[in-house]
Amino acid sequence: MLSTTDKKRIATLLRIKDEDFEAAIKDEKEVALTISATLSVLEEAELTARDANKIIEGKGEGETEAVKKFIKEVGKKMGFEPKGERLGELVTELQAKVNSTGDDKVKTLQDQVNLLTADKETLTTSLTKKDSEYKQARFDSDLIGHFPVSRTKDLTDQERLQLIKSNISFVEEGGVFVAKKGNEILKDKNTHAPLPVNQVITDYFTERSWVDNVAGDKGGRGVGNSMVGSTAGIKNMSQAQAQYLKDNPGGNLISPQFSQYVGAIAKADVQFNMNE
Repeated sequence: MLSTTDKKRIATLLRIKDEDFEAAIKDEKEVALTISATLSVLEEAELTARDANKIIEGKGEGETEAVKKFIKEVGKKMGFEPKGERLGELVTELQAKVNSTGDDKVKTLQDQVNLLTADKETLTTSLTKKDSEYKQARFDSDLIGHFPVSRTKDLTDQERLQLIKSNISFVEEGGVFVAKKGNEILKDKNTHAPLPVNQVITDYFTERSWVDNVAGDKGGRGVGNSMVGSTAGIKNMSQAQAQYLKDNPGGNLISPQFSQYVGAIAKADVQFNMNE
């Protein structure tokens, strides 16, 4: 027997009255309920994916309309109506117009074609750059979304993101993002399949004791020793590595202690450069 709560939830999902659904259940005869043929029930994850796809589709449509408007304006200024809807087709039409005119007009139109070609390349570069920036910002947001909820409070999410990306690169291969150290893809030791991005992030946090429930000395130099020496005047990663090895002979630059050492410097100096 269905619970009252479940009955109400099912009736709500089917968008019918509670009493109609209750009556249909109790009726010993076959009952036809009025349920919309276009009714669709989506999980939260499916709704999120749908909304994200609509944003991407809208962005593409906006860029297409901008190009069409540009082509129409050029045609108006050049005294003809373009037939194509792409910049490449417009250049071809203008070239044909140049070839059909007399010598006096050829130079002027040719100059205009050259300027238009340059404008096309500039517009294409601009659109490509914006698309790349959009994808990068979205991916960075996804990476932070994989950070453990119980992460420590000693660094901000942006500081952790910079440290992770200075050690690990994330590239798209075959439509899937994989993590790399150097030129090597990080893989599962048993299956040899690429590690999922969320697993890479979890492992990175665990190795560096960035999670509150990870405690204790795992061997080697402790946090206290890793902070020996002055960090005054250190402005970039190269200087931090040199000073750390000077203060900690034989120290490991990929250890949790070094990550904490760099994190402390970066937190104290917002101008600290992770990439130099």
